[in-house]
Amino acid sequence: MGQTDTVTVTGYTEFFLDYSEFIDKLFWACVKILEIWSERLGISYEELNIWLFVVLHPLLTLTLIILLFLSLRRSKGKQR
Repeated sequence: MGQTDTVTVTGYTEFFLDYSEFIDKLFWACVKILEIWSERLGISYEELNIWLFVVLHPLLTLTLIILLFLSLRRSKGKQR
């Protein structure tokens, strides 16, 4: 008792590092795209971030949720 067994999964570490590198590269690519867009729009990177992720994304999500509920309500009415 008191002794613990460990299991090593071959290749897991390599996969994890590749995934981490992928996420890192994807993140920086997205940052670069936002920097390009902000330059073209004549606003700062931070301002574009606020517009996209604090204003537009929540509005789009809320709109889609409302449309979903309206669609579900209409389909329930047609079934009767």
